[in-house]
Amino acid sequence: MISVNLPLRTKNPTNNREHWRTVHTRSKKERGTAYMLVKSKLNAAPLFYPPYIQIRLTRLSSGELDDDNLRAALKSVRDGVADAFGMDDAKNSKLKFEYAQEKCKRGAYCVRIEIE
Repeated sequence: MISVNLPLRTKNPTNNREHWRTVHTRSKKERGTAYMLVKSKLNAAPLFYPPYIQIRLTRLSSGELDDDNLRAALKSVRDGVADAFGMDDAKNSKLKFEYAQEKCKRGAYCVRIEIE
């Protein structure tokens, strides 16, 4: 099992009233950070991939999101993880994603990625 903590503060892009360029810049940063950290962990791990790969994305924050907003907030991270594997994150992909969230103290935030 591989575990990576990303120092990211994720926001739901669908409900925020932000300029499109601000949303795009944040998404690009989140995707790139997820790609670099997961890729560095994968390079250290063996190259054997099972028939499917279970990935759990956990958002740690003082606030809480409902299910569809949680998925939207972690979409860029999901894309970065798929990029690190060199695969698409489509429905019929070998990558199976789960979403979770945990409470933490205010001002402390993170995204935990667990790969089995």
